[in-house]
Parts: sequence; structure tokens; C-alpha cells
Amino acid sequence: MRIRKRKQAENLQNSDLWSKADQGEPEAQYEIGYLYAVGNGMPQDFPRAGEWYKKAAAQGYAKAQFNLGVLYYEGYGIPQDSAKAREWFEKAAAQGYARAQFNLGGLYYEGHGAPQDSAKARKWFEKAAAQGYSRAQYNLGVLYYEGHGVPQDSAKAREWFEKAAAQGYARAQYNLGVLYYEGHDVPQDSAKAQEWFEKAAAQGYATAQLNLGMLYDSGLGVPKDSLRAYMWFSVAAAHLSGDQQKLAADNRDRLAGGMTPEQIADALRLAPAVGPPILTPI
Repeated sequence: MRIRKRKQAENLQNSDLWSKADQGEPEAQYEIGYLYAVGNGMPQDFPRAGEWYKKAAAQGYAKAQFNLGVLYYEGYGIPQDSAKAREWFEKAAAQGYARAQFNLGGLYYEGHGAPQDSAKARKWFEKAAAQGYSRAQYNLGVLYYEGHGVPQDSAKAREWFEKAAAQGYARAQYNLGVLYYEGHDVPQDSAKAQEWFEKAAAQGYATAQLNLGMLYDSGLGVPKDSLRAYMWFSVAAAHLSGDQQKLAADNRDRLAGGMTPEQIADALRLAPAVGPPILTPI
């Protein structure tokens, strides 16, 4: 879980900000807590961040309630306490704060700070998803796909994955690729699988990169293309670990045995600029 961050923060020496905070304005108290939490212009200080978040949270300021929950969940500057994290997330979630609703869903799904309860996890994910929160939409897709707290329903899983994928959420894009590749509640379509794997791979989703290598190597649903297969196996091998890394590296090396140095160089030049590796699902 991450502290809610803004793109820019005011300087901590801003006397007007301090004055407003001392007068009890919750937004100013939250801002000072945020500045301490991220170390903007001074050493990071989670205990002080927590003090200011508590002042704002006690007045019902949802962002502070959420970030205070994160501090308790992670144990940043205060003793780790998942139950207290849940209490603060509940306060923010009750005000409609989507990130808090999502985190509550995660706590109930994992059984952290509350008994494991997939039905309650679904309820909170649905509230956040209804506000367009892509990670909640993705998690709802997972619940429906696996049948946790809801009847198993691949069609509904696909609907939620599509909502998250349309917002650029790489894990949802990858899962859509899997649904189309395996034909779960949709006609099997390797070309559409490739389309979604490409979107996820461009964002650094390493398993999508591996799957693209397999598609281009086999020619399933896409024209067989050893150069692109080699490129994706190379990219995936640099990001994966364990058995998947070995699979990517072995396939890369197998293809390299039938390629000239010039072809290998051409293949590597095909590599797109990709985001940092995304290795595991939520």
C-alpha cells in the first residue's frame, strides 16, 4: 500500500500553511503530514507525518484517514497494526474514498486486520470499481474468474478486466490476453490475445513478454516471426526469474543458434521502450 501522493507539494516552510494547520484546518494538517511522509525538502519523518494525519483524520478528512491507515498497515513511524489500518480505511471508505474502499477489499480478501471474507472484499471492490478505480475493477475480475465470494463467472471476469484494461492497467490487459488465448467464455482468438499481450508487455509485464515470444515463435494467430520472438524472449529473460526466466532464456538461445549476428542485432532493435518490469499479480 502506498501513501497518497500529489504531483507537487508546498514547501514545508510555508508560514501560511503552518498557520492554517495550527488553527485546526484539516487540509493544512494533512498537507504537513504529507510533506513529512514523502520527505519533501527535509528528512522523511513518518512519526511526525502520523501526528499531523491524526489531527486531520480526527476531523473527518478522508485523505488523512486513508494515509493514516497506510502508516498503520505498513508500520511506518508507528507500530504495525492491520486492525487499526482497517479502522481508518473504513472511515475514509464511508466517505466514498475509492482508494480506501479498495484497500478495505484487499484486507478482507487477505484476512489482514479482519477475518478473511471474500464477500466483503467483493463489496468494497465494487464500491471502488463503480468510481472507475482500475485496480478494484481488476480484482473484481479475479474474484469472478476464480469464484471467490461470488459464483465463478468468466464472462463477468472478462467485463471487469476490460474496464481496467481500457484504463491501461497492465495486469488486466494480460489477463484478457489469457482469456482470448485459452478461449474462456470467448471464442479462442490468438490475434486478440496477442493484441492484449502487446499492451501489457509495453508496460513491462514480463509474463506477457514471454507469451508474445511464444506466439511469434509458434505462429499461433500471428505470422511466425523469429526476430520478434527472439526480441520478446530476450526482454522477458531480462525481467523474469526462476522457471519462467529459464524458459525465456532457453528459447532465446535456441533461436539464436539459427540466426546470424546481423539478425540478432536487427531483432534487438525491434525492442520497444517498455516500462519497469511487472512480475506478479496483485
